[in-house]
Formats: sequence, C-alpha cells, structure tokens
Amino acid sequence: SNIAGEVVKASELKTGEVLNLDQVKVGQEKVNLYMKRNGYMKASSTVRRNIRDKDKSVDIVYQVEAGEWYTFGKLTVKGLDLHGDHEVRRIWGLPAGKPFNAEYPAFFIAKIEEEGLFDDLGKTDAKVSLNEADLTADVTLTFHATPISPEEKAKRRSRRR
Repeated sequence: SNIAGEVVKASELKTGEVLNLDQVKVGQEKVNLYMKRNGYMKASSTVRRNIRDKDKSVDIVYQVEAGEWYTFGKLTVKGLDLHGDHEVRRIWGLPAGKPFNAEYPAFFIAKIEEEGLFDDLGKTDAKVSLNEADLTADVTLTFHATPISPEEKAKRRSRRR
C-alpha cells in the first residue's frame, strides 16, 4: 500500500488552501496517530516548510520516523471472574500477530462501558507493554471492583437506551 498517500490523507490538509500553521500542527498529530494505529508505536514526525516565493506558495512536508513495527501479542485480563474473563476475550477484536492499534484498548474500554457489559464494576484501566525483543505489544485490562451506586447504575442504563 502507498503509505505516503495514506499519511497525506491522515493529515487532512488540502492542496491550495490558505496556510494555517495550527492546521499543520493538528495534521502532524493526526499523522502520528495514523502511524500508531498501524503498529508504529514509536512513530514521530517533523514538519518542513518549503516556501516558494515565485508563486507565493508553501509545500508542507511531514518527515515521518516510523520506528519499529509492532504486532499485538497477548491480552491479560485482571479483576474478573472466569465468565467475565471469557466474555472480554470473546469480544476483544484485535488478533495476535496483527498490527497493533495504539487506540484500540481505549476504544474497547469505552465500548464495554457504553454497552454496560459489567454494571457493578468501576474504572477499567488498560496498560500497554511493548516487548522490544519480539516487537509485540501486550495489553493488560484491569477491571476494578468498586461497586457503583444504584443511582449511577440507573443513569448508565438510561444512557444506553
């Protein structure tokens, strides 16, 4: 695939627009996120501006340092019984060996909370551990058993409707 083209698309900058340095910075952050969603966990970039006086235009160049490419390793689930552990593993959508998406653990937790999968649990944490030796990323999901009030439980249920 054409990664340069994908990076340009991720920046959301459009050719021919008036230069806005804030948009260039936001574009750079989007480029870095794009790379991290595709397994490049340590990706970074710099911005170079080529000013062309002749036609009063500026070329924006994102120089991307991709770094190593990480795949998903293993999922560890803490704080749930066997049934809960099994359910989390069943709906976890990131297969081992695929490019690790840095945004997936937070997305997954938000989805679980949104669907109210575990009503009696408090906060859930996701910790990502990068293994330099085999270039894998392992995720540990920790479910905290801090029961929520009946009012909060009702509020969560009404939000799901």
